[in-house]
Amino acid sequence: MRVEVISSRPQLADRLFPGKTPAEAAALAGRVFALCGQAQRLAATAACVAAGSNPLSWASIEQGDQEVTAFSSLQQAVLMETALEHAWRLLVDEPAQAGLPADMDRLRVLRQAAIAGPLALANALDAVFAQTPALLNTLLPSAEEGWAQAKGNCAEDLAAPLLPPVSSIDPAEVAALAWRAMEEPAFCARPLWRNQPAETGALGRQQDHLLLAGQLNPQGRRMKARWLARRLELTEMPVRLRQEPTAILWAQPLAENCGYAWVETARGALLHVVHLAQGRVAAYRIIAPTEWNFHPAGPFTAGVNALGDLPDGVAAVQALARSLDPCVSYQVEVVDA
Repeated sequence: MRVEVISSRPQLADRLFPGKTPAEAAALAGRVFALCGQAQRLAATAACVAAGSNPLSWASIEQGDQEVTAFSSLQQAVLMETALEHAWRLLVDEPAQAGLPADMDRLRVLRQAAIAGPLALANALDAVFAQTPALLNTLLPSAEEGWAQAKGNCAEDLAAPLLPPVSSIDPAEVAALAWRAMEEPAFCARPLWRNQPAETGALGRQQDHLLLAGQLNPQGRRMKARWLARRLELTEMPVRLRQEPTAILWAQPLAENCGYAWVETARGALLHVVHLAQGRVAAYRIIAPTEWNFHPAGPFTAGVNALGDLPDGVAAVQALARSLDPCVSYQVEVVDA
């Protein structure tokens, strides 16, 4: 089987952002990339601050500073955005994959709570978990289980590496990645981590969790692990929403008038790199999570190759794509040789 991933998504940042002020760039990022608009806005704002030689490392910034308060609010917005994205996947997409109706009532409750702020959303999540204990510790039956039984052992995309969680990333490596993105625009569409494709998302952040150990060994199944990682991350959200946000943002200067921001979103790591000149954007680069997970040699391709021949190959590939959660619409096409 030969797998080909073709992306029609244009690299818009360097077309739309030059000439904009930092404030205009941040607002534009939130509008153009609306699906994860809060994360995009935070990344753009932080990258522009870093380009002004103001690093944003939350361990070293004095709390109470007005700028810190603003960034804290933006990070809380990203946390809420992540919680709602995970809730959608687990209350709508996962039941659909199992042939069950979506739980739109609980999703509406969570969305309404989010309007009131992080504490209200935290309380609403606690209530949902209390009403639906199974949401905490089990996965719904899914077609993936059936495929696994049919094959004997569907150990799909075992070779796909995991992008390290933001807490363990070496800043020098992130800076090198940012430099390459700025110098090679094509790299943003096909990024490499340590010279190889990588996976990003909840599974990367939760890979050390004991409940995932059985899914990440050589006999494990990545699709199930990704759904479980989202569930684990969602159950952590009430506590995180009641605290000062951490482990979401890292932003540093690269050189004079050049900086980057790395933001952990629901779908994974988001990198913004900006070069400012006379207070306006001269060049701008973005590497989004989808570029990692749907790299032509990345985890999606590796997963399709590992699936092999199945009675309903299109459904299997679609489920694999959903497990990686692309931020754009997609189509699966099977061409018989």
